[in-house]
Amino acid sequence: MSLPGDGAEGGAVGPAHTFEEAGIGYGSSRWWPARLGGVVFLLVLALTVIGVVVAALGSWRWGTRVVGVSLLVGAVARTVIPQEAAGMLAVRRKLVDVPVLLLLGTAIAVLSVSIPDQG
Repeated sequence: MSLPGDGAEGGAVGPAHTFEEAGIGYGSSRWWPARLGGVVFLLVLALTVIGVVVAALGSWRWGTRVVGVSLLVGAVARTVIPQEAAGMLAVRRKLVDVPVLLLLGTAIAVLSVSIPDQG
C-alpha cells in the first residue's frame, strides 16, 4: 500500500517516513544530532543524569542543584535557539516549554537550598 506523495506512484519523493530513509538510526553512519537543539538537549540530559547520580551517592543538595541548573540551561537555550534549529529541545510550543522549564528548574534549585538539614 502506498500513500500519496510517498514516491511509490512515480511522483516526487516526499519526506522520509522511516529512520533509515532519513539517514538516522542503526544503519546510519551519523551519530550526532542534526540540529543545535539536539546538542543542547543531550547536554541538559547529561547534566540531569550527573545530578541524579550525585544525589544518589549522598550529596542530595548538590545533586538537586545540578538538576535545577540543567533545567534552567534548557530554558535559556529554548528561549535563544530558533524553532527551526531547536530539534529535540522543542517538545511543545516555546510559550509552553520555557515557562515549564523555568518553573521546574527554579523550584528544584530553591528547594535544594531552603530545606533545612535533618541531622
